[in-house]
Amino acid sequence: MKRGFTLAEVLITLGIIGVVASLTLPALIANHKRKEWQTAMLKQYSLMQQVLLQMEADSGSALNPEDYPVRTFKPVFMQYFSVAKDCGMVGCIPAVASSDIYSTYSGKPANTKYFDDGQFITSDGLMYMIENPANESTPRRVWILVDTNGHLKKPNKLGYDVFAFELMPDGKLLPMGAENTAFADKSLYCSETSANEANGLGCTYYALTDKDYWKNLP
Repeated sequence: MKRGFTLAEVLITLGIIGVVASLTLPALIANHKRKEWQTAMLKQYSLMQQVLLQMEADSGSALNPEDYPVRTFKPVFMQYFSVAKDCGMVGCIPAVASSDIYSTYSGKPANTKYFDDGQFITSDGLMYMIENPANESTPRRVWILVDTNGHLKKPNKLGYDVFAFELMPDGKLLPMGAENTAFADKSLYCSETSANEANGLGCTYYALTDKDYWKNLP
């Protein structure tokens, strides 16, 4: 006598497999995306540090934001990349107080006026945005923001695929959110509940140092 599964048994088994897959696949996909964002952020941090070291070697002196008057940092920085598109100052992302392209860490429209002193897209699709403003009543500053998968690809969210770094007076590139950087107040700039238009700009430090950061993204 030949033995085998009945059609009903096969259908029940397939149904169970389908239910298990529907329960586990979303979590697996989400984890995979988060790992991609984390890996891309780490890669870009390393790359930017190498670029700044080369800039320093080429200039013959330590880098200092004070040496870069308004909107002069981006043309120098951009020379060290394979550039697919030079966006000028705001040719790719408009400088607006409430963006429909980028959102904050808590999901609110982000203020892209922090992105308005130079933008360019690299040949591998990343987007760099520079803040190098004109206010001479305060110390000059250079912030570098990077969208690790480009502005045409979601989520376009601060602290997820968009990260900020600050060039310090001693020439070091610090992750934004670290002590003495411009957005060091975590309650305002890396919080699930903050309504601040810059919320997420201070998350870079925690993305690098908090072992639970990526698995706890809101």
